[in-house]
Amino acid sequence: MYSDKKISSDVSFIRNNVKRIVLVAALLIGMLCFQQETAQAAGKKAELTVTDISLSVGQSRQLKVSNAKKVTWSSSKKSVVSVSKTGRIKAKQAGKATITARVSGKKLKCNVVVNQPSSKKKDILIVYFSQTGTTKSVAQKLQKLTGGDLLRIREKEKYSSDYDKLTQRAKKEIRQNARPKVTTEARNIKKYDVVYVGYPIWSKTTPRAVNTFLEKYNWKGKTVIPFCTSAGSGIAGSLPDLKKSCKGASFKEGYTAGSGSRAEIRNWLIKIGELEEENQTPTPAPTSTPTPTPELPQDNKILVAYFSWSGTSEAIAQNIITQTGADSFRIERETPYSTDYTETAYGDAKTEADTDARPPIKNPLASVAQYDKIIVCYPIWWHTAPMTVGTFLERYDLSGKYIYPVSQSASMDESQYAQSVAFIKACAKGAVVDDGIFSKNDAEISAYVANTVLK
Repeated sequence: MYSDKKISSDVSFIRNNVKRIVLVAALLIGMLCFQQETAQAAGKKAELTVTDISLSVGQSRQLKVSNAKKVTWSSSKKSVVSVSKTGRIKAKQAGKATITARVSGKKLKCNVVVNQPSSKKKDILIVYFSQTGTTKSVAQKLQKLTGGDLLRIREKEKYSSDYDKLTQRAKKEIRQNARPKVTTEARNIKKYDVVYVGYPIWSKTTPRAVNTFLEKYNWKGKTVIPFCTSAGSGIAGSLPDLKKSCKGASFKEGYTAGSGSRAEIRNWLIKIGELEEENQTPTPAPTSTPTPTPELPQDNKILVAYFSWSGTSEAIAQNIITQTGADSFRIERETPYSTDYTETAYGDAKTEADTDARPPIKNPLASVAQYDKIIVCYPIWWHTAPMTVGTFLERYDLSGKYIYPVSQSASMDESQYAQSVAFIKACAKGAVVDDGIFSKNDAEISAYVANTVLK
């Protein structure tokens, strides 16, 4: 038989141990929760919720950094945009500034453009999406011609730089008519009269991040002017989707970049009534001795041979032909390439590059013996020149002739251009091959031709 004293002692012992067990368990659970939260926080990257924004003078916006507790803020130009210790920005005068948020040694940046609305002229915004930089280049030239404010659309979840992964995601978003999140805001959209919208053509339409941005705003009473860059398809196929995202806006004729040159963009702006033609000095009446077109010495006859699929290299070639008075020859494959970018880039062009093929060309010149200098214009395909360029060069005896490569590409990768020049040297046996020029800039190419080819 147990005594009451013994039972009481045992109960007290059990109670004390249960309390200890409960306390230890609570501590363990707390530690596990803390470790889990710490691991989750460590796995999340600090990000600015807005990376690009347009404001009008006087407007404010609270900037935030996700997954960060301590943030230090600064402005690159306080006279344009000020920022408080808590990240509240205020537009003070027209211009551009960069707000920097410092988090654990990292710098996160928000680009701010400030507009001062005017009653004397149209207020213009140029908003664009650019994956490779090609559309950005066109937008920057457009900004210089119109004086508009420039705002870049950026997606929250970055697109891959790998072409296959990018294509898969882009096609899926278009197929599902998705609206990927963006980190760009036009807080002052109502202040603009004209909005240019620029983008690359993806699967014959707009990248869906563009639609996400546009559908945030009221477009009633505004003029929208689209422009695009494309390897094949024109702007027409993208307009139905664009117009659905800009309900209430009036549209002007869009522009598909060919060479994307300043002159080409300027001519388009004049055509749609957004830029006036400059007054030109009247041409003097002809004298008895007319001014001739600049000629080349007869012993330095030039041929411009060019391969162009999207039209960009053709436009460059035509400018050179006008400048030099040279003869021209378009290098075309006997069996034309598909007009579909994916089919050409990942079909014939890749197969030809992989196998170092020499596809037959259409109506080749019988001879190039009469030419001393040959300018070869071409785009970069699979890190080098298109194989049809090799077909052209290897067809002739180029001994003693001078070859001048002129190339461009969407990525403007210098290493790929260097590979293309090595390819041309290998194909143009006996010729003197210049280092050439890798550029889309008309002025740079013209200067190269004047100072090197025509020297």
